[in-house]
Amino acid sequence: MAGHLKKRTYNRKDGTKRVVWRARYPDPTKGGTHQIEKSFASRRDAEKWLTDKKHSVNHGIHIDDRCRERLLREVVAEWRKTWGNLAENTRLGYHYTLNKHIIGSADAPARFYGAQVGALSGDVIQDWVNELAETHTPQAVARIYTVLRSVLKFAVRRKYIADNPANGGDVTLPKKTAKPGGRAMTILSPGEVRALAEAMGPYRVAVYVASYCGLRAGELWALRRRDVDLAAGTIAVRWALKEVTGAAGLVAGLRGRPAQDGGVAATGVGTQADHGAADPAHGHDGPGRPARPEGLPRHPDHRGGPR
Repeated sequence: MAGHLKKRTYNRKDGTKRVVWRARYPDPTKGGTHQIEKSFASRRDAEKWLTDKKHSVNHGIHIDDRCRERLLREVVAEWRKTWGNLAENTRLGYHYTLNKHIIGSADAPARFYGAQVGALSGDVIQDWVNELAETHTPQAVARIYTVLRSVLKFAVRRKYIADNPANGGDVTLPKKTAKPGGRAMTILSPGEVRALAEAMGPYRVAVYVASYCGLRAGELWALRRRDVDLAAGTIAVRWALKEVTGAAGLVAGLRGRPAQDGGVAATGVGTQADHGAADPAHGHDGPGRPARPEGLPRHPDHRGGPR
């Protein structure tokens, strides 16, 4: 690669002179007569820059300094154009994380709204991760960090930066620590379940179904009429509802979840759905099902009990 140095002298208003060394070399990506140039205060710095650029071109790792100065939000805009094959929930999740924690907007800028992609070092990212860890769980920090890492991975592919500062051991994420004794589960008695359900107004049936069938929140709100068989007293759990906050607001999308053995069925629902709830006082909480001992989760995997 042929480089070129040129010395230029400028007269200042106070009569002194300012010497500038302008270095330039052929643009390897555009070819022809296109040049990449940069000015330096000393010849030594200019020669070192040309030597480094020659080495990078010869080894196929050339990065244009002008690309490193590209704003991260501009890189994100390009990255968004590659999301065509991503699932809707994934795209919405990326939008939310970028808008909330990474880029933001002109009216509500996030941490890296005005940052240049080449200015993001391991130290800068580590400080950002530490700030997130003060207000977010380790799992949430890891999810947010993964989005930034994906943006920088895209920047490497586009040759805006040589290496991804979010890879390797340069950044340490907070580790999940187990609480002593584990998480305590609060088990409601049948009377407490009834009091809670009656206080929930239009959601009373949902409380009973969640309490006595052990459905998770996403499974509960994804139920459809065809999933409930009152004659057989069963509920087939085929879907889980996942809420994702996107740029346009809170969006709920159904995400299919393969059911074990053709469907996860919860029995004893007919009486509860018809009458609001079973009456534990009569020794029964559904057709053919005896009342469970007070305070005992229904399923051995501890998915039962009020949620």
